[in-house]
Amino acid sequence: MWGLQHILYKHLTQKKNIITLMFLYAFLNLLFVSVLVFINFQETYNDIITLDFFEVSVILFIVIFTIVISNYIFQNILKNNDTYIITALVYSSPIFTLLISYFFLSENIDFLGILGVILITSGIISIAIK
Repeated sequence: MWGLQHILYKHLTQKKNIITLMFLYAFLNLLFVSVLVFINFQETYNDIITLDFFEVSVILFIVIFTIVISNYIFQNILKNNDTYIITALVYSSPIFTLLISYFFLSENIDFLGILGVILITSGIISIAIK
């Protein structure tokens, strides 16, 4: 499904303004998430009223940098480049996740995790080389 998502993004960015598409994605996402909130209202409400300043700051950071800005950059790059190369780069995130989780969350890295990242990196390099 995720691979199809990038192809559809590219198709839409060729025809429509990226900001318009981002607005529509966010609007429709809000509609569908609202249904989930309605179904799980009490749990959602309890979580929201117990948020502290740090948690709100983290959520705001995630929204601004990993959703809004990264999506805008991604869609602009996707609009003008080959889909398969951009998708390969997007899915290189396990490399960064592994490193950040090790350094900032003190998570253990096992052999299979390192091997997986090496294989992902090798695949990305293979795809990117023309």
